[in-house]
Amino acid sequence: MKERVYIAEAPTKVILSGEHSVVYGYPAIVLAVEPKVRAEAVRRGQTMIRVESSRLGAAERDLMSGRTSGQEKLIPMIEVLRRVLELCESKSGLVVRTSGEVPVAAGLGSSASAFVSSALAAFRALGVDPMREQLIDAAMTGEKMVHGRPSGVDIEIAASGGAIRYVKGAGSRSLRIRSEPPLVVVNTGIERSTGDMVERFRSNLEAGGADMRVLLDSMGGITDQIGAALERSELDLVGRLMVANHVVLARFGVSLPILDRIVVESVGLGALGAKLTGAGGGGCAIALMRPGLVDSLIARMGRMGLNSFPAVFCAEGARAWSS
Repeated sequence: MKERVYIAEAPTKVILSGEHSVVYGYPAIVLAVEPKVRAEAVRRGQTMIRVESSRLGAAERDLMSGRTSGQEKLIPMIEVLRRVLELCESKSGLVVRTSGEVPVAAGLGSSASAFVSSALAAFRALGVDPMREQLIDAAMTGEKMVHGRPSGVDIEIAASGGAIRYVKGAGSRSLRIRSEPPLVVVNTGIERSTGDMVERFRSNLEAGGADMRVLLDSMGGITDQIGAALERSELDLVGRLMVANHVVLARFGVSLPILDRIVVESVGLGALGAKLTGAGGGGCAIALMRPGLVDSLIARMGRMGLNSFPAVFCAEGARAWSS
């Protein structure tokens, strides 16, 4: 008899405003976008967790002995699945396969999308339709291992989709978007550690004293203005505020010359605004485009040797089905 495969997908994300400041209790505006990360899960009788990644290879853990073998970078995913088994009070085994063409270590929340889609597929394979809190609980197990002290916003948006105003510790509320913003993601190709960038931001904040605290507070104000302008479909204002947010992030030392150049080139080509997205220090920038200019920007970035692609707004969060 052919085994039943449970499949789940979760969107990635872009941060329009509020990265780094969200760690200190300020809001962040986050949009779920495609491309998505997909996971396939199969329940197995033996007490073994096995993870297979199209990018990283494979790893597995014997749940009786605790012995783990294979690709070390997949250990956080094994812990996510172990937490799923724990929440389901199951002694079953699991095999999970992940796939997706999402740049890693680029600020798009690829790890969170992988954790959410894998956890959801695993829950379904075990016969459980998880509550949202359970899904987030399991996915955060891996996110904490990868990023140290994550805000939780990447997991939140991968689970819920749409656009949210997120405050750490207080959760999120949905934003009503009537006009989907035409966004382009530009990948610098420079991988970086979110944890390292969070530490750099913190160090510069503490070293800068009162002046940097004022800038931190200004980021909170910019973020609230972006959220309100987005709901009013005032994309021109959103774009100008995105540039302002980038300037403040650069002041905190988390930009790079290539990210600054992407912002300048995008605006010069007619973008409404642009900024780094995510932790900075490499990763990606986003540009809010005028209608008809998306292809022109992608071509311009290509001449600079940079890969870029449209980020399609995704109103739906993680979803699952069976084969």
